[in-house]
Amino acid sequence: MQGAPNMRVIRRLTIRAKNVVSSENNNKVLDRPFPGAQSFVVGSPLNVQFMVKDSKRYAATGGWGFADFKDGKPASEAVIKTCFSCHQPAKDHDFVFSHYAP
Repeated sequence: MQGAPNMRVIRRLTIRAKNVVSSENNNKVLDRPFPGAQSFVVGSPLNVQFMVKDSKRYAATGGWGFADFKDGKPASEAVIKTCFSCHQPAKDHDFVFSHYAP
């Protein structure tokens, strides 16, 4: 896999399954064409994570910088230091678990 270009930013929003709730407003709209259908929307996010590609600045971590925010507050440096080791299994895909879909 070709590596991501510098300054590429990947964002991941994490939610817990229990934060998915039925939407009464959406259900009313769906009920006419699809009787009994239910719509679900996400509740509050657990956290948001970022990866930023800069092969010079983040050379020690495969060219990626990592960030993690919970309730709008950045994670501790100790948490961020665990990111790169977790991404090691995706080394053949430039340390990215998901696939780019243009």
